[in-house]
Amino acid sequence: MKVMFHKTMLIRKVAVVYGLLALSACSHTVTLFPRGGGETGSGTLNDGTREIQVQLKGKQYTGKFVRNQTYGFGLGQSFGATPTGLAMKPGFGTAVTMGSSNQATAVLVSGTEVLRCDLVVVNASDGSGICTDSNNLAYDVVIR
Repeated sequence: MKVMFHKTMLIRKVAVVYGLLALSACSHTVTLFPRGGGETGSGTLNDGTREIQVQLKGKQYTGKFVRNQTYGFGLGQSFGATPTGLAMKPGFGTAVTMGSSNQATAVLVSGTEVLRCDLVVVNASDGSGICTDSNNLAYDVVIR
């Protein structure tokens, strides 16, 4: 009984360590494209720490983002029959879909300059968004 308890505790500790490592490694590359043309910006977004950093027009913007996560689940079933010779063969089908979408809002600061961003990351991989700077210039954002 005592040996089983130690193994269970060890497994839990290992799971926590792997979970923390996974969160700290969830980093995405962020690229900003000015809508009017011009120099692009780039940076990183870290899901684990909720930090975002962007280099734009020679300035380093840093900030945190707040995420609102939504989940979707779909279930579809179909019933029918297929003619086989003189008889009908029943047919059944089921489809299950799942997904998630993360909407995030970020405020990044560089000195007195502010960059406000609305972002969407789909299934923790790719995403997009829009950022607006202090001069009201808009940037399309690509997240990879």
